[in-house]
Amino acid sequence: MQSITNALTQLFNWINGMVPDYGLDIILFTLVFKIVLLPFNISQTKSMVKTQKIQPKLKELQNKYKNDPKKLQEAQMELYKSEGFNPLSGCLPLLIQLPILIAVFNVFRAYPFGNATFLDMKLMSVLKENGIAGILFAVVSGLTTFISTWILTPKNKDAGPASSNSTNIIMAVVFGWMSWTMPVGLVIYWVVNNILQLVIQYILNKILMSKEAAESK
Repeated sequence: MQSITNALTQLFNWINGMVPDYGLDIILFTLVFKIVLLPFNISQTKSMVKTQKIQPKLKELQNKYKNDPKKLQEAQMELYKSEGFNPLSGCLPLLIQLPILIAVFNVFRAYPFGNATFLDMKLMSVLKENGIAGILFAVVSGLTTFISTWILTPKNKDAGPASSNSTNIIMAVVFGWMSWTMPVGLVIYWVVNNILQLVIQYILNKILMSKEAAESK
């Protein structure tokens, strides 16, 4: 983990060497980071699209074999095989990204920004020390977390949205509260990351879902 943190710190230092503005550097670093992780986003989105595609068939199998769990499991595995779907394919990209994301948090949580500021907030200060600006940033952090997790959540037409929305709201509140106690530099990274994730995911959803719809005709 430390080696990943060191490598990301060197990347940030390199960006700062070209653009000596820490606030802007965080934004540029996040952009580069999202581009590097784009293949994982594509893989995760493909898995989500396939999950939505086979959901009605899974529902039929669950109704058909509701009293025979063994037969249901066999039928599900056969469906996955025929559709070329791996139920773990959506988890693998997340597991691979996790240590990298933790390393990024470590970079911005401890980076020596000195007295550098962004929107009049010291990057090394805790968000709650910045008055109204800190409150607004915490709200933006929670709001962007909700939207980015909502767009990543597979939509199941057979199930109501209440359950997934509740989970997304809880995550938004948790991250909003966590942001309130985090260094400003780290919160800037998180907010920019959420916004970029939202844009990237929206584009991927449009492209891959349109492709899936065309192939289904």
